[in-house]
Amino acid sequence: MSITRHPPRPLALMLASVFGAGVALLIFAAPIYNDDPYITFRYAWNFAHGNGLVYNLGEHVAGSTTPLYSLVLGVMMWCGLPLRAGVGVLAAVAYGLIGVFSWRLFRRLGLPRGGAVLPILLLANPTLISLYGNETSLALGLAIAAFALYEEGRLNAALIVSAILVGVRPDGALVGIVLALVTLEKDKRRLWPALGWATLAFLPFYIAFVVYYHALVPHTLAVKTAQGAASDVAPFWKGTLQLITSLLSRQALPTGMLTVIGIILIIKKRWTHLPLFVLLYALAFCLINPPYYYWWYQYPYWLMRDAAVAWAIGWIAELNYWQERRWAGHFAAILLLAGVCFATLWPDRGKAVQYRARYGAYMAAAGRVKQTGASEKGILLEEIGIIGYELPQWTVYDMAGLVHKKPYKELIGNNPPPLAVLRGGMKSYPLQLTSGKIAQYRQIGFFQEDLFGCSAMELVK
Repeated sequence: MSITRHPPRPLALMLASVFGAGVALLIFAAPIYNDDPYITFRYAWNFAHGNGLVYNLGEHVAGSTTPLYSLVLGVMMWCGLPLRAGVGVLAAVAYGLIGVFSWRLFRRLGLPRGGAVLPILLLANPTLISLYGNETSLALGLAIAAFALYEEGRLNAALIVSAILVGVRPDGALVGIVLALVTLEKDKRRLWPALGWATLAFLPFYIAFVVYYHALVPHTLAVKTAQGAASDVAPFWKGTLQLITSLLSRQALPTGMLTVIGIILIIKKRWTHLPLFVLLYALAFCLINPPYYYWWYQYPYWLMRDAAVAWAIGWIAELNYWQERRWAGHFAAILLLAGVCFATLWPDRGKAVQYRARYGAYMAAAGRVKQTGASEKGILLEEIGIIGYELPQWTVYDMAGLVHKKPYKELIGNNPPPLAVLRGGMKSYPLQLTSGKIAQYRQIGFFQEDLFGCSAMELVK
């Protein structure tokens, strides 16, 4: 069937209002429960207090995959903005980019109603909601902005935005690579000046990163690659297959069908930029193979799925069938959008509950640690986000190694920290020292929220 272009204003204005209200609600009311953003927050806190962009004092280790996000947040905190307000500002920028540039991208591609639908789908993404405070929404906004600017013929601006995206998420470099490859095929003469501008935008920050951290990429990438190689629990390729098959499940059937329709229409339109980005991303990360349970690594998949669904809904809303019944086309689009949002949110509603439980248990454990009045401010942690941020002046020994260049046992040597917080309800924990002796920890408090529990432990002297 053919489609007819109608002015998208009524539907677009209504969806824009819903999107704006949802973003405001998210910024002012959404809690920050996930552990990972607090690693970034501790980097920002240290920067704001004159300690540099570090996790532990004196350890120049890039333990956050988003150095630019950490730096900007640190600058805002240094200027006196509270953490929550700084996170809200960055979230407003992120969702502003998503809203404005989704509309501009789809309008340029000839399907403006799809541009009104995509921001709603991303806003309703349950994983993105549970990751509030993380850099993922900003990465999505910058990626969409780069694609939109490219479609508008603004290659210089598109590659500059891609360069900024690399500072937010290193894998964002693939967006710039895709746009450069497409331009190389069409118009080589325009590419080289644009690459020059992008290099000018990116190189000063990257040189500062390399000099400061003595590393070419964030240390966390190497650690997570090692985690993926050491375990077959959740390899990235297996998680990718699970995501694809999940769209074929009965529960997600409406979303899956719309995704397939949207991808077919995107290919028919010959708009290959986003699919090529996702394919390169999948190939790169299946080779690197970090554990798939790091949810924020999946953002290109969400973008592809939601862009395809938005395309399908926009296409259905503009079919000639609705020519004499435009209100019915709008109603069909809203009904489909509501159904997809419900089908996406309802199965994953437990994810937010899990994060809330972990946050509550860790906050209680951090309070117990503060009550000990330990003279030596050192603590051993399995997860370093929430508790590490609550104890900003303590030296943290990270069992996962995200913020250390050496193994944590090597850093501890024969001087174990006086306290530890470990997952589960263990009554004691033995830690082998460099000398071969065993340092013994005993439980001084067990904290449980729902199904998650953790133990605060004290060194037995």
